[in-house]
Amino acid sequence: MKILIAIALVFVLGVIGTIGIAYSGLYDVSARSPHGSFVHWLLSTTSRASIERRAAGIEVPDLDDERLRTAGVNDFASMCAGSRARGRRAGS
Repeated sequence: MKILIAIALVFVLGVIGTIGIAYSGLYDVSARSPHGSFVHWLLSTTSRASIERRAAGIEVPDLDDERLRTAGVNDFASMCAGSRARGRRAGS
């Protein structure tokens, strides 16, 4: 019985510690500083698995289709080009 109490206590303290770190802002999650190898592995593995699962049923369109290219250029020009230009001027 003591071992179960000890395991439960370690688990509860781990959860409390994790929540404390999350709310404290001590861990740097910005893209400007690299993550440790474990966190990098965890994030990249989770991202890759999530994308593979959700993209499994998607049919890839013909990327040589001129209509798609034109639509993409127009979408980029109307939604992205302005912010990209501002980013270069700001030095980011």
